[in-house]
Amino acid sequence: MMAHRAAHPAAATDTPSPATDATHFPTTAAPAANPGSGPPAKPLLPPSSPTTTENRVPDTYARLASSFSSFLAVSMHQILFLRSVYPPATFLPVRQYNHPVKQSRHPGVCSWINDACSFVEAALIKSSISAASFVIVSERTNRPLERYTFDFSQIPQVSSTDIHTPFASAVAAKTGNIEKFEILQQSANAAQSIPKSVPSTATVDTEAQFRGVLARLASACARLTPLPQHEEYRPALFVILRPNAEPPAVMGTPNNCKRSRAPQTVPVRRVDAGEMQLEVWAEEAYGKFEILDRLNTG
Repeated sequence: MMAHRAAHPAAATDTPSPATDATHFPTTAAPAANPGSGPPAKPLLPPSSPTTTENRVPDTYARLASSFSSFLAVSMHQILFLRSVYPPATFLPVRQYNHPVKQSRHPGVCSWINDACSFVEAALIKSSISAASFVIVSERTNRPLERYTFDFSQIPQVSSTDIHTPFASAVAAKTGNIEKFEILQQSANAAQSIPKSVPSTATVDTEAQFRGVLARLASACARLTPLPQHEEYRPALFVILRPNAEPPAVMGTPNNCKRSRAPQTVPVRRVDAGEMQLEVWAEEAYGKFEILDRLNTG
């Protein structure tokens, strides 16, 4: 059976080492017991649930932050499923961004993800966050095994008094002057020796952008080495603050590493569309391969 302990509110901190965090999420053994065992769980649909549909193009910074927060929630549910952290039977098939995804049906998991993404959204609103890392931690060693980073560092910083002010591109789109706006943008970029302009958020298919990231996320996860079996894992979320925050800790690089194999970094996708700036990648830590070595030689 899947082992759980009481879930705590999400803890999102500035730059702690993932290995120092020992709370915040139900643990689970992988692989889990028979997926068909036990009564079916009733789905819990928090505000940031993957079933929440938000297809409107974000025309203000506040809505852009909300869109990123919702997408982060969808991605976290999907990663838990793709990496088999919880049994398949504990996930509900849903669609978001016109793309099939999975959502955990465990109330504690849903609540934790909702709280964590609310924290990220609040940090985005304050323009204080540079990146968020979703980390899978070994419960036995308290060391990170995999990290999925969502880099928001290229999002423009906006004053708190302007978070509800429409983007210039959104105003141009509503007034039918989007072509004029893009011409002015190109002229401004030329004056700054920028090779070409990027599309404005008003002309971007937000749903297609997020759908593309989810598709590439599934492909990236398939390239990763499977998590060690018969181990317990605890997901955690960490954020990096800007501009003076320390860089994220290197994942699980012990001094007595038995193998010289370097951690693998797998790029997922980059979104570069006007105000919508996001880059996602996955990393595997040394500790993951150490556990696999121990199991293979044991």
